[in-house]
Amino acid sequence: MLENDFLSSEEEIKLREEVKEFVKSIDAELLRKMDRDEIDYPFEFLHEAAKRNLLGLRFPEEYGGRDLPWTAECIAMEEVGVLGMGLGCSYAMPSIVGEAIYRFGEEWQEEEFLKPIIKGKKLSAEGLTEPRGGSDFFGTTTKAEKKGNRWILNGAKRFIAGGKAADLYDNGLSKEDPRRLVSEAKYFATDVGWEVVNNAMQIMGGIGYTQVYPIERLLRDMRWAPIWTGSNEIMKLLIQHEAYKLMGLPSKDRDIEKDAMDWYKEVEKVFE
Repeated sequence: MLENDFLSSEEEIKLREEVKEFVKSIDAELLRKMDRDEIDYPFEFLHEAAKRNLLGLRFPEEYGGRDLPWTAECIAMEEVGVLGMGLGCSYAMPSIVGEAIYRFGEEWQEEEFLKPIIKGKKLSAEGLTEPRGGSDFFGTTTKAEKKGNRWILNGAKRFIAGGKAADLYDNGLSKEDPRRLVSEAKYFATDVGWEVVNNAMQIMGGIGYTQVYPIERLLRDMRWAPIWTGSNEIMKLLIQHEAYKLMGLPSKDRDIEKDAMDWYKEVEKVFE
């Protein structure tokens, strides 16, 4: 963090210090056990975060959150990220799944699901990747079909984040209008993240390759980022595809060509 954090509010600066204290309280042995697959799910980690009211920070207080802005949640995620991608993903899951419930759910769903996951009483998971496609998330084939007063999910998922211990799942379904900006953000963030961690190990030299420092684990964590939720190669294709679609749409800007005399004629135009 910069010595003079002029980009953050006073509330966000205090939150950063609070999350730092939480991160320091986590036993390093938990990270080593997770790395050796001796722990399936970090229950105690999430329960402690919930105890400190650090889950779902951006949700209203009536649901157990703190009604903080996205920037505050990003600051908290940045600090938790020191513990590695595994715990970072677990920490973010209540917000990821909670956002879907908060934006699109009904009041009874907010009571039954949103409040418990923010308070750490229920665990959530996210299913995006499918057996026949993972990189092109916008090519998802799983659908929700309404039958009577019920919705039936029809499809298959794999690599479900948090799936081993979840009480509820947020599954990605097919829809129209892929969002180019999502692909751009994912590509940029993960590409830069990998470059930073890779350069950090290079600068440290041989000691960085050992387990003396956590950079070796962070490198393995970060190598996954340009692959998951759509490989960066596919992200570039999606960005290109969506850009071409936008180029084909009528421009909303002023068409200065129409300022010329006889602009509609297929001849050289003269601007005066």
